[in-house]
Amino acid sequence: VMEYVHDNFANYVTEFILEQENNTCEDVNAVEDILERLYVEDPDICKCVLDKQTIRWEVIEDCCRTGDVAEGLAERQVIWNHVLKNRMVKAVWANFISYYNCYGMTDGLLTWLDEEIDMLIQDNNIPSKIVEEIIISDISLDAFPKMIQTYKIEEFENGLKDFTPEQIGIMIRQKCIPFKPELLDEVQDKASEFATEYIQNNRIEFVDDLENCNLTVDVVTSLIRNNEFNDSQKLIILQKIPEDEVNLSLAMAIRELEFTVPKEYVEVAWEILDEENRYQLLLNHLNVYTLDEISEKLSLLAPDYQKLADRSKRHKENLYIDEIGYNEALLKKLHEKEYLTSVEVEDYLTHNIKTHKTETHQRFVVWVKKANE
Repeated sequence: VMEYVHDNFANYVTEFILEQENNTCEDVNAVEDILERLYVEDPDICKCVLDKQTIRWEVIEDCCRTGDVAEGLAERQVIWNHVLKNRMVKAVWANFISYYNCYGMTDGLLTWLDEEIDMLIQDNNIPSKIVEEIIISDISLDAFPKMIQTYKIEEFENGLKDFTPEQIGIMIRQKCIPFKPELLDEVQDKASEFATEYIQNNRIEFVDDLENCNLTVDVVTSLIRNNEFNDSQKLIILQKIPEDEVNLSLAMAIRELEFTVPKEYVEVAWEILDEENRYQLLLNHLNVYTLDEISEKLSLLAPDYQKLADRSKRHKENLYIDEIGYNEALLKKLHEKEYLTSVEVEDYLTHNIKTHKTETHQRFVVWVKKANE
């Protein structure tokens, strides 16, 4: 009988284990014996045995043991992949490393890591080199933050070039990337949408090393709108971009600034912006212009403002009071610049055709100062 079983072992396993419906609790040693005898010749039967039994290995190397590691190596991987896929081995790094040392960082191994990540990160017995290789591998965006939170890697051999934009974003949010100008370059190049957040997370270091930092137009646009930086810092940030590289987005941001910026930037912004957006630009940056230049700018705006452009003589003009207070703010600044000699509010009457009543309104009355007066 023993000789028959030995010579027809695959048939024996099929008849007395697989075809016996209630045979689901074979001893682990018996299962290991079956695998060791059949995994090379008949891996499919081995997988069927595993599917039927309730078994879990503490050590993956006990599954399909072989004295010669080169013998049946490829066939054993089929079984180990099946064991990992069905989570039939204890989730510890020792088992991960055993598989990795034989077969490398395969998709099956990484899938097992993703599924067992919560158990694996409770184990600290993993070399930093393996951690780094895992982190730059194609692990899920669920496992990735858990890995970088648990196993801190301060320096990566290849910088950030091996990471996806999503992974870089996660590392930035978890403050896992120290601030360095060269790393800022990489963030802007590979994950530009996270560059501002990276700078904000490292604001002090960024400001201290600002002169060594290269910034893109998009990042500068974002930073000069950020209230975490003061006006002097924003001015330095703005000047990281040559005026001939200012685009529409940056011009819109310059329009909003309420501190003095170099005239060259204001002029470039003026040329880029349409008339609707030039009003705020002129109001916020009126101080960079001479009186003659202010006159020229006013002449390019709507007719209500064009009438203020004439400086050939001293003359009186009226201007409506708008709801947002723009005209009041503009006239106040023009008065402070001595472009206007006076700004007053006066009442005036109109006749309402529908009600046949006289109505009282208010408007600004200003005197434009003659040039060289």
